[in-house]
Amino acid sequence: ECHFITQHGIASTIKERPCLRSFRVSNFRHQGETLVLQGCCNYSYVGVLCLLSTCQSLEHLDLQNAEFLCDQRVEELCGYLGNLVSVNVSGCRMLTDLALFALVRGCPLLNEIRMGGTDVGKRRVDQDLMNGVVNCQVKSLYLGNNSLLRDESVEMFASVCPSLEVLDLSSCCGISEGVVEVLRRCCE
Repeated sequence: ECHFITQHGIASTIKERPCLRSFRVSNFRHQGETLVLQGCCNYSYVGVLCLLSTCQSLEHLDLQNAEFLCDQRVEELCGYLGNLVSVNVSGCRMLTDLALFALVRGCPLLNEIRMGGTDVGKRRVDQDLMNGVVNCQVKSLYLGNNSLLRDESVEMFASVCPSLEVLDLSSCCGISEGVVEVLRRCCE
């Protein structure tokens, strides 16, 4: 019941004590919570999972360059991300189309996905798994620097995210006609 503790205070505590092994704040409620771990080190999947299991109101999650993230772990985390609006998992080299699909399917409020410099394009999602999955909330999809990305995957993303307004495919040299299909399916 310490209402004077702020997110800034918590962030300062963590920054000042990098060897901190445990930190608990109960009854801390704040709308629009954000977790940015980009550039941080010495944190683990178990730590992120533990935090998300107790704080399910998270709206913004930045795990850029988290080396421990894989498709299966993203799918597990989605169970705790029902309020997520934006996610940045760029630079997580083990993530493929399956992680992107898990986010689209598991996070109904998701508006922005950043997955640049991953392995999107390496593993296509099975058509049977995709049936009936549509997320009209996703407006921005950043997939730049994914050298394995091909037209088929881009077309699949457009079919499950028909409300796309921004699609970043910079430095994705395997894309050609897929852009035409995106323009057909995503009128905005």
